[in-house]
Amino acid sequence: MATILNKDLVRESTVEIGDTPILVTIKADQSVEMRLKGIRGGDILNIPLIELWEYLGGAVDHKKGEMVAITKSAPKKGDNKMISLYDLRSANAISGLDYSTMCKFDELIGDMIKNLK
Repeated sequence: MATILNKDLVRESTVEIGDTPILVTIKADQSVEMRLKGIRGGDILNIPLIELWEYLGGAVDHKKGEMVAITKSAPKKGDNKMISLYDLRSANAISGLDYSTMCKFDELIGDMIKNLK
């Protein structure tokens, strides 16, 4: 029987970036966080477990056309990352979205790119 994930679990990886090991935290909020050990204010990578599951090819029990709830949280201090619209468009083109949704999203991104010029 597994232990319920109700508090953060931190482990140091044997994988190193340069000479710095990676700290992996499985968080109580059901996400995985990675950062370099001993570096304050550096990059912190975080992905919710469900998104990681889907990314790795796990099946999700939902129906096409079903409404999806999107929650927006306030950015953390220093979390002002920018995404290239071209990278977003490329990721959309190879996503697992149904064709009509992918086309609508591509049209939206295309319009945003045209408005920036």
